[in-house]
Amino acid sequence: MSIHRTNTRWFVTAVIIAFLLPLASIRNASASGEEEQDFFEKKIRPILVEKCYACHSSQLKNPMGGLRLDSTEALLRGGDSGPLLAPGDPEKSLLIKAISYQDLRLKMPPKGKLSDEEIAAFASWVKMGGPGPGAAGASATVSLASSGPFDPDKARAFWCFRPPRESALPYVKQKDWPRSPIDYFILAKLEDKGLAPAPAADKYTWLRRVTMDLTGLPPTAHEIENFVTDASQDACAKVVDRLLASPHYGERWARHWLDLVRFAETNGHEFDNDKLDAWRYRDYVIRAFNEDVPYNQFVREHIAGDLLPGKRLSADGSHWESPLGTSFYWFGEVVNSATDSVKSRADEVDNQIDVLSKAFLGLTVACARCHDHKFDPVPAADYYALAGIMHSTGITENVIDSPSRAAAIASLRQQISDTNAQIKKLLRPAQRKLAQQIKPYLLAAVRNLAEEDAEHSPPEDAPPKARGLSPNLLKAWRTSLAQAREEPENVFYPFVAVADRLARDRSTSVRDAIMDLRKDLDERIARSSPIHPEQKRRGDITFEDFEGLTYETWAVSGQAFGECPHRSLAPNQCLRGYRGQGLANSFGGGSDRIVGSLTSAKFKMPKLYVHVRMTGSKEKPAGERTPLRFTVVADGHKSQHLIPDGAAHLQWKTVRMTKEIGRLCYFEIVDRSREGHIVIDKIVLSDVKDPPPLASSPDPHILALLSRPGINSLESLAEAYQELFSSAFQAAESANASALIEALNPAGRLEDLSIFLPSETVAECVRLKERRSSLDSRIPESAFAMIARDENPRDVRVHIRGNHKNLGDEVPRRFLQVVAGSDQSPVLHGSGRLPLAEWIARRENPLTARVLVNRIWKHHFGQGIVRSLDNFGKTGEEPTHPELLDFLANRFVEAGWSVKALHRMLVLSSAYAMSSSPSEAALRSDPQNRLLQHMPVQRLEGETVRDSILAIAGTLDRHLYGPSVTPYISKYQDGRGKPEPGPLDGNGRRSVYIQVRRNFITPMFLAFDYPLPISTIGSRSTSTVPAQALMMLNNELVAFQAQQWARRIVAEEGDSRRRVERMFLSAFGRPAEEWEIKETLAFVKTQKSRYDSAQDPGVASNDTLDAWSDLSHVLMNSAEFIYVR
Repeated sequence: MSIHRTNTRWFVTAVIIAFLLPLASIRNASASGEEEQDFFEKKIRPILVEKCYACHSSQLKNPMGGLRLDSTEALLRGGDSGPLLAPGDPEKSLLIKAISYQDLRLKMPPKGKLSDEEIAAFASWVKMGGPGPGAAGASATVSLASSGPFDPDKARAFWCFRPPRESALPYVKQKDWPRSPIDYFILAKLEDKGLAPAPAADKYTWLRRVTMDLTGLPPTAHEIENFVTDASQDACAKVVDRLLASPHYGERWARHWLDLVRFAETNGHEFDNDKLDAWRYRDYVIRAFNEDVPYNQFVREHIAGDLLPGKRLSADGSHWESPLGTSFYWFGEVVNSATDSVKSRADEVDNQIDVLSKAFLGLTVACARCHDHKFDPVPAADYYALAGIMHSTGITENVIDSPSRAAAIASLRQQISDTNAQIKKLLRPAQRKLAQQIKPYLLAAVRNLAEEDAEHSPPEDAPPKARGLSPNLLKAWRTSLAQAREEPENVFYPFVAVADRLARDRSTSVRDAIMDLRKDLDERIARSSPIHPEQKRRGDITFEDFEGLTYETWAVSGQAFGECPHRSLAPNQCLRGYRGQGLANSFGGGSDRIVGSLTSAKFKMPKLYVHVRMTGSKEKPAGERTPLRFTVVADGHKSQHLIPDGAAHLQWKTVRMTKEIGRLCYFEIVDRSREGHIVIDKIVLSDVKDPPPLASSPDPHILALLSRPGINSLESLAEAYQELFSSAFQAAESANASALIEALNPAGRLEDLSIFLPSETVAECVRLKERRSSLDSRIPESAFAMIARDENPRDVRVHIRGNHKNLGDEVPRRFLQVVAGSDQSPVLHGSGRLPLAEWIARRENPLTARVLVNRIWKHHFGQGIVRSLDNFGKTGEEPTHPELLDFLANRFVEAGWSVKALHRMLVLSSAYAMSSSPSEAALRSDPQNRLLQHMPVQRLEGETVRDSILAIAGTLDRHLYGPSVTPYISKYQDGRGKPEPGPLDGNGRRSVYIQVRRNFITPMFLAFDYPLPISTIGSRSTSTVPAQALMMLNNELVAFQAQQWARRIVAEEGDSRRRVERMFLSAFGRPAEEWEIKETLAFVKTQKSRYDSAQDPGVASNDTLDAWSDLSHVLMNSAEFIYVR
């Protein structure tokens, strides 16, 4: 870069900084206090309760060391050793020194050091300032003895547990101001304080405000012109209707909702594995907002969408919508190698309760995990009542096809199966003919094998050179016998074993070879017996062999695996060595295009090794994203995968359970591929790494054949095989005969035997195969999702002090008593999620509607009526306008729980139309604007800043839905689980479609206070820090989009003045003022001149584009661009 170029960039930096200076004056307050208190309740108090209060609480007459840890005042005062905390400075805090065991004379707790994770939590807490359990002196002691029976009626005296009250619109003096019912409540409060509302904003300001609020995108020049020139009284209403009908409305409001459910698409922690199909939930939420699904239905779908009697279908009728809501349970972090499965699951349930109660009820129910809630009427028994519901709920990788799509697939599957049955019938004569020609092929094949083996020479009685045999079929026999060498249970193993023995030792007779073979097989059979010492050493447990009539304890999803194990192969499936045993075969229907999964019941992994006899289409390993896989899931983490390698025969694959042993596990057999399949024969758990010596017992017919007298040559043995298989066709109805017939398939694919058929039969087979291909091409695509299912429904016992090893009484599953009462009907069937959904979503619940309207209000007016959006309890804030909150809740329910109707009421109000200029009187009497005297200035979220940049640059891809785009990850970002970086511009998709990777969240989003997806965040923090200015100045995406915008504007507009006017209108939603135009044109001229003088002679110049790119960059960096007035 030249010196002049550097000077130019310095000038741009100066301009950008000048634009950014106003940020400090319009910064919004953050919600850090609420988050800090939540941190204390979730991370600190449980440790104090479990490890410290026994010696350091107010329940003790003489606490040890004079130290109490159960109030803020006591924490700050300390004990005999001095102050315990140095708020904000962990290194100087006596507490951190004690729990870190840095001083040999001061080690707390004395019975054992806290974990590194717990110590880190305390250090973070001290850095926050050590926010305690409440106001100074407020007791936070956990009382193990109840102070009295829980009285829900008394508890309902608190405002949020009372039903919303009906109230008339309040009296106001300025009667011409209200345009919406909400205006009366706002104006009445202002008039009580002697304040007048701010004047109305101009049309440009209002349009940009409402467009950003409802769609998250800036208004276009066309939309601005239409509105500004529309003098009709319903001009604003028409704009609102247009915006609410826009598909981008759903994208905008879905992103708000995703904050509430800690949406993430990876597990975090060490490996940051993908959460499969998380994007389907995101799309479900977008569709729900766009379709204005009643909020009470939306709530029901989240809690029990898989169980609802009236499940909702997608608009195109392809899949179920309602079950997708239950995906929200599983967006929490997942520990990769939990050392305690019970605690790991309890922590997962705690996170689920925390998110459910905050998101839908605005309550911190999870604070009752270790003890009765210290502030709100939520006893620990209620927490464990909900925990029982969560513990009774599992997750499954499920196909969510609609009934009509499932029926279409089933019909085509049946037609393909019927067609295959006809093909098999036509091929039966070919099988008979093959059975009659086994002898020459066997003899020729073993001779070829012997010739290929450098260490062996052909036996003396080897048959003459094969003549008159099909070369392709002979090759298939040779391959089949080579495979049989490695499989003692294979029906042709005895033949090839005898042939190999004769080839190794010419002095051995056939009878001796057969006797030795029988001894070997008998020994293998004996070693497979449960009473054999070898089996005791191995400790083998057959987890599954699929020999039952059904899949029994396996959950079946989709139609790939059918309704029961398969005991025969489709004629177009290639699988050598198959003997008719039960299989989990995703090609059982005769098509690769049908998908599905099998999920086992959960169990505690008892062994170090899992052996799986399997095969299937070749797949490139891609972890949990591999379409065909056998997966071990441990404590919710998809930790190990076995992938088919394309072998045409079953083979053992082994995975070591180093991290999984002793943990709560289940297996998944997954076929998501429309181009392949997977086959599982047997799953064995073992103490040893070698697979079982026998996959199954040798066929009794073969064992009997070896005992026949008169078999004294390889030819006579081949003759005996031929007689056996020929006779099998005469007894084809018996199960044993059917198994033999299935085994007579040297090519692995039955259709390859068509060489034995007459031409007219071959032609008929070709016609049927063409019909099958046509049917196959019509199979519609299925959709997968990770959704909830009821799993081992049960009540759980209270964990005393939150310790799962210290259990109290069992608690029946139910909803919160303060809402639903103490005499709730017991949950007799299922998990209890369905009655829970009904309780939360019913009109009588005083919380659900209030919480939602408060959230909507916050996003329009900057702060909630209750500013602690996720905490309506006693430690939260009380509503600034309680009557208004109740009014909105009642109107919301009466309007059918319509979110769009609520938007209309709010944004078409005079309150929403106010300017952002406070009066002097308001600044004095209401500096926090709690009375809403004026509209607040709100900063855009990082995602909206990015989307706006793409929109004005003309590079935004406005298509909806679909799999997420991997985020762009620079070479400077590193860590475990780092994926291949995505495109810099995210393919132009809106930010809501950029994958949320816990370990690699987009830096631009983090700079603008993107919340870490850990728990419910109803209100993002809003900071103003240098990192934001630096990000906007130096970010590659911003610079690239500035160039794209300049390139477009230069190409489309030749007049410089018009360029400036268009750019101001696009960036700020308003016309440029004359002084702005003059100064901007002067800036462009200066920049162009600088580039001209810095340009090397003889080098083509693009100074015009560079100058306009700088201007684009400046406008994108301005405060007016990233804030909404």
